[in-house]
Order: sequence, then C-alpha cells, then structure tokens
Amino acid sequence: MTSMAIIQYIEEACAPSGESSNICAREIVKGLTPLERARITGITTLAEELLVSWNPVRIFGTKAGTIVYPEGASEMLRWVQRTLSNVDRLLVDRDLEYLGDDERSVTVADVVLFGFLEFVDYCYGVDVTVGSEREWTGVYGRAVREDYPRLREVYGSFKGRKGAMRHGSGEIASEEVLERMRAWYDGIH
Repeated sequence: MTSMAIIQYIEEACAPSGESSNICAREIVKGLTPLERARITGITTLAEELLVSWNPVRIFGTKAGTIVYPEGASEMLRWVQRTLSNVDRLLVDRDLEYLGDDERSVTVADVVLFGFLEFVDYCYGVDVTVGSEREWTGVYGRAVREDYPRLREVYGSFKGRKGAMRHGSGEIASEEVLERMRAWYDGIH
C-alpha cells in the first residue's frame, strides 16, 4: 500500500506552487478549518495504523504468511477492530453520500481509508466493514460491539468512483498468490 505516497502527491499537487493547485483544492483536500484539518489528519493517521496493525493478522493468520500463529493473528485482529471502531466514531457527523460522486472532491483521509478497506477486501477476502455485531471484550477490557455502519457507508460509496476502480496495469497479485492470501487458518475471522 502506498498511501503515504498518495498523500505526498496530493499535498504537493495542491500546494501553492503545485502544478494543479488552487485555493479550493487545497482547502478541500486538507480541510477548510483547523478542526476539519485535525479530523482529516486523525482519520489519515488511524487509516495508516490499520494497515500496520493488519500486517501481523495476515502474516500469522493466512497461508501467505511466513509464521503460523493463529492466536497471535486473532489478538492483532482485536487491535484492528479497536481502530475500526475509533474511525467509525470519528465519521458519525460526516455526510458520506458524496463519496460516490466523481464530480465531488474527497479528502486525503477518504483516499487513505478507502485504500486500506479495498486492499484487505480484495487481497484477503475480508470486508472489515462488516462486523459480526457481537459484543466482545476489547484490548483495554471494555465491552466493544463489532459494528461499523459508517465505514460500510464510506466503502460502499467510494468504491463506485471511477478513480477507485482497480486496474489490471496496477500492482495485482497473481491468482495463485491471492489464493494463499485468502486462505485463513481456523478461528481467525
């Protein structure tokens, strides 16, 4: 996943001296107010955390991994679910319908978050936006409900954008590799 490269490109393209810059684009991508900019940075950071937290889940829990350790994968999945819950809560006050409209702008956070959701779904066959709705004890001993309605809305809306379509010329694993990536050990997801 190259979300940091995407962020850097967007920020440079929208910078005052960037080739496609204008004040409107900078404000939309980064936020109009200090609070909006903070929220965008917060969601972007959590989306990056999701990707980092996903690595041990996939390495220990799938046949594409190098170490068979399903218990470790399950524990790390709890950390992923914790972060998913945090992101879902941050999205409560946002209008997300516009994400599917190619004519409307999106934020850096939207792009990075969608990148993670699509990567995990396509490569590992796991739509992490669909929680089991069960309650479980979180990593800090609190009751957590595995349900992410706002993330489902982000993913469902955004994947309809032309720019979000997966292209064959991109970085796509072979069918053989995808089969191993999607082969999970029992009890993980």
